[in-house]
Amino acid sequence: MFWQPLKMSFSNISNYSTVSTETHFCYEFFGGSCEMVVLPVSLQCLMVLFMGSTTAITMSGNLLVITSIAHFKQLHTSTNYLILSLAMCDFLLGAFVMPCSAVRSVTGCWYMGDFLCKLHTSTDIMLSTSSIFHLSFISVDRQEIDVN
Repeated sequence: MFWQPLKMSFSNISNYSTVSTETHFCYEFFGGSCEMVVLPVSLQCLMVLFMGSTTAITMSGNLLVITSIAHFKQLHTSTNYLILSLAMCDFLLGAFVMPCSAVRSVTGCWYMGDFLCKLHTSTDIMLSTSSIFHLSFISVDRQEIDVN
């Protein structure tokens, strides 16, 4: 399968030469380390390009919403404050969570230590949940506007 760890063993019929590769681990010197997922370089480049552009678009789009609502006094309404808060959550996701997740996805390992792993995971869950709640509250607000 495409995402399996590198485990290959080739040999010819005459047994004169055997090419064998070992399983690679994220931390070679520590026992119990997770297996490293080795991806082709071309796929890694495509992943970096896609994830980098997605992160940049996420951050710039939300920054545009934040500056627009903060700058123009006409946009200072309760509905737009909910949208501003949603944009802040999504901007923080793009700034702190998405780059670390992209590095982990491309390299196949987490190299930033146990504390940052826990901090990244908790920040990801907190900001994602906050974004979902913001979307729910915006929906309720829009429903109230339509009903009244």
